[in-house]
Amino acid sequence: SYVFKLADFGTARELRADETFISLHGTEEYLYPGMYERALVNPSKRHKFFAQVDLWSVGATFFHAATGRLPFQPFRKRDDKKLMYHMISSKQPGVISGWQLEPSGDIIYSETLPSDTIISDGLKDL
Repeated sequence: SYVFKLADFGTARELRADETFISLHGTEEYLYPGMYERALVNPSKRHKFFAQVDLWSVGATFFHAATGRLPFQPFRKRDDKKLMYHMISSKQPGVISGWQLEPSGDIIYSETLPSDTIISDGLKDL
């Protein structure tokens, strides 16, 4: 039996639906693509972000909790920031994960959770 606990929103603050923000706090693998670009690939790029970007981070967190792996990961992990940005910004709608299994290898995208995911079948269907 597994018990999952989600925490660490210490830098969060409530935003109105139409309010934007430019501050950036977070673990890079969980960042919304535009935030990832600004923080790690092209700091001069200016974006306005809305509260909805948090849904990306929540989705990445749930994926990680359910599978034990990050949803998107280049072969060289954090050392390949440009490829990571490409993976998350150019994925097709419906894609929930992508991995590169060898150096210079293709990116393998998936629209479903892995079969060994540790959540109920009913929750997988959501």
